Amino acid sequence: MNKHIKFATFITPVLLYISHLLVPASANADEFNCFQVGNCTPPALSDSQQCVEGTDYTISSVNIPNRNVVVLSIHGGKIELKTSNISNDLANLYNWNRYDFNGHGSSSCLDGLSQFKRLHITSSNFDDPQALGLVQSHPKSVSIHGYGDHRGYSNGTICVGGKNTAQRSAFIDYIANNQSTFSHYTLQGIDATQAQSGEVCEGL
Repeated sequence: MNKHIKFATFITPVLLYISHLLVPASANADEFNCFQVGNCTPPALSDSQQCVEGTDYTISSVNIPNRNVVVLSIHGGKIELKTSNISNDLANLYNWNRYDFNGHGSSSCLDGLSQFKRLHITSSNFDDPQALGLVQSHPKSVSIHGYGDHRGYSNGTICVGGKNTAQRSAFIDYIANNQSTFSHYTLQGIDATQAQSGEVCEGL
């Protein structure tokens, strides 16, 4: 999957982690092993009687004909704050297809846990057929994620992931060369795939 972003040249199977806009708790083992029942060792979210679609999470899926890009926020809503907003803004700005998993668990779903702890499903295990269908049917996709401010990264840190080295580099270079267009604070693109232990973006 190759990715193209007008404001940032190119990115590829992308994970953009934007510091301090998004503040989930620190990552631990997920409460649900996957989304789709039958695809993993239980529990799967789609089979939960305690956390149900419509009450505790909503799913939005938009597929616009002849548009090659899909933007995803699979930890949206109150799970990783602002990721739904960012994916929505990108979809509206560029007329992209969009998938949003918006978590807003009720007290009965959360059972004393945070939204993140209860409804977060690790990306590699997130297998909602609607999300998979959109990604598989489009050549380009961008996935928006967050990380907790417990990491201590500066405002504006963007950890850039993906398998295409040239596209990661192009995205990071675009950020560096266009600082004057970012009004709130300095943005810094970091190649998360190259981050060593103890460095910014390590482990993402």
